[in-house]
Amino acid sequence: MLRLVHAHSGYPVQGTDNAKAFLSGGPIEQAWIAEHAGQIVGHVAVSKATEDDVSVALWRKKHPEDPVAILERLFVHPEKLGGGIATRLIRTASSWGREAGCRLVLFALVKDQAAMRLYKRLGWTAFARLHSVAMFHFRVSESRLIMFPGRERKTFGRFPFYMKSSSSSLTAGSSITKTQPLINIPQKMTDANNKKKSIAVVGAGAAGLAAAKHLLGEGCRVTIFERKTGPGGVWNTAPGNGYWPSPVYEGLETNVPRTLMTFSDHPWDASVSLFPQSSQVNDYLHTYAAKLRGSYPDEQQVLKKQVLTFQYRTEVQKLRKGTHGMTAEWKIESKQYNLGQPPIVKSQAYAGIVVAIGNYHDVFMPDRPGFSEWRQMLPNTVLHSVDYRNPRDFTNMTVLVIGNSASGWDISSQLAATTARVTVSTRRFNPQVGNAQVSPGCEAAPAIDCFDPSTRSVRFVDGRILTGVDRLIYCTGYVYDLSFIKEGKGKKEQPLFDSGLKVKNVYKHMFYTQDPSLAFVGLPKMSAAFTVAEAQSAVIARVLSTRLAIPCMPFRVTWENEYNDEWIYQMQEGLATEEGYHSVQLSLDKDYVNELLAWSMSVGDSPESINAQPPPYWCECFDKARAESRSIRNAFQARGQRRHEITSLKSIGFTHLQAPCAAGLDRVYAEQHRCCSCFIFP
Repeated sequence: MLRLVHAHSGYPVQGTDNAKAFLSGGPIEQAWIAEHAGQIVGHVAVSKATEDDVSVALWRKKHPEDPVAILERLFVHPEKLGGGIATRLIRTASSWGREAGCRLVLFALVKDQAAMRLYKRLGWTAFARLHSVAMFHFRVSESRLIMFPGRERKTFGRFPFYMKSSSSSLTAGSSITKTQPLINIPQKMTDANNKKKSIAVVGAGAAGLAAAKHLLGEGCRVTIFERKTGPGGVWNTAPGNGYWPSPVYEGLETNVPRTLMTFSDHPWDASVSLFPQSSQVNDYLHTYAAKLRGSYPDEQQVLKKQVLTFQYRTEVQKLRKGTHGMTAEWKIESKQYNLGQPPIVKSQAYAGIVVAIGNYHDVFMPDRPGFSEWRQMLPNTVLHSVDYRNPRDFTNMTVLVIGNSASGWDISSQLAATTARVTVSTRRFNPQVGNAQVSPGCEAAPAIDCFDPSTRSVRFVDGRILTGVDRLIYCTGYVYDLSFIKEGKGKKEQPLFDSGLKVKNVYKHMFYTQDPSLAFVGLPKMSAAFTVAEAQSAVIARVLSTRLAIPCMPFRVTWENEYNDEWIYQMQEGLATEEGYHSVQLSLDKDYVNELLAWSMSVGDSPESINAQPPPYWCECFDKARAESRSIRNAFQARGQRRHEITSLKSIGFTHLQAPCAAGLDRVYAEQHRCCSCFIFP
């Protein structure tokens, strides 16, 4: 197990050639292992204090009479991370320290924020640093904190994982401590007339196609509902799509290189621009949908086995859980629109549902004093980025762009060439940086304090006033609207989920807490959206096909409560935003993807899963590509009108990112027979 830990995290730093010496060497006072199903899944030890240990020396410098011991050699099986094993190990060691009347100390890497929060919430307190205060902000890999246990607090994990058996134990000598059951096996979701599970996917964008791929690989029958004329989701702007809005505007390019938005089994054409235009992304998704259709023929083809069906121009109007005889099922009521004909109303039943509609439909416009009056008096002057199409519509105007994330930056950059003045309001405004924090040719401003429609002026929180505003463009994101999912009947019918900035009652951003036969792909907002969609889809497909277990409902509820507590805590600390509930931080999205990999790969094959798709692995080469994505884009943009001739990282000087991921190669081949570097780099 220690070798697996080292391959996953690099711990212990000295390697595992002398694993026995690492585990048993030194003046160990006590050691504990965590195990379940006869397998060791965790370890921690307490060692006697030695004068050459810096943590002991620093503590005894202030408290020379205190009895001290060292908590060390803490590690957990990579596939069991987040399931509370580390918490129980630490608590067990802490309890031993209290009973022994001994003060425990330990080292913790500052960059490991999850571990830092865990120790603090378990009652450990930082008492010294080895480096300067500037390094304390979790940004330098060599920074360390020394901690000691104090008052025990409530513990939680941001991404609690699962445990494979119904109980686990901690052993210290002959003592055993039982934990509560964490796993139940989902009820078989078999179709009464067919052994294949019938699953509906709502949405044929990137998330929906990823879900379909993995469901088909698990032997499910899949029907994809899409209200547009074809696949592509937000990237599909075909005129035949009618009134469905799209955030895609003229000249839109991806804000990350295509290396970070690639399906693991579908490489981009080598001639496509490194930062594809919206039409190229749409083409990529269309070819992927065609690939799925060709691999899994639908009822119109020769095999006559309705394995995969696309229902385009079809809007899901209502989704509700019900029963058919003794079988629980989800019923979809839909309307299919055809030009010149009345809509076709359908009602169909499925064993499971995957909602993959994305989060670019219902706009979010933060309210400030005077904003509602502005919209009433000047309705044609307020837009959202979803309404923006081209900069020519704003020629010689004074425009205020609210928001400076991807769309805000890109739209303001386009407007700078045609408008009289562009001001960008951002909550992250830094007066010392000034206009350098917004697109070239634009003015930076802090958050808005209030609006005055009578004078077309806007006051910012620093007291500055912008006058003569012709247009307000909100680049502030979207809210989740799942109002088509219902509960209750008749007069008691109501939406199962409230519309807003977060979706409540969802476990790990994927499963409806009360019933995991309803799942979601694409709720998290991350830079590597395609990779996250694949990782989620792999887990969801295995759970819906009943090949993979999922934690029982009490554990799922606990996870959500603890995640919500963490989000509130980060909001209070200024580390998260109101709309960032599903926005996994950059330092944690890699862990999220790889945890889902470990979860989905923890089960063996079945006859129905012979075509199962392995989930993606977030390897070191992926880290490097994302870390330099801004530099890559700057180099790409510097080529001006000829930038779309750039099709590889090598052609703009990023040759060091072309090398295979040697660090992750062996592990990835062992787990899924391929390395991300095979498809990440063009």
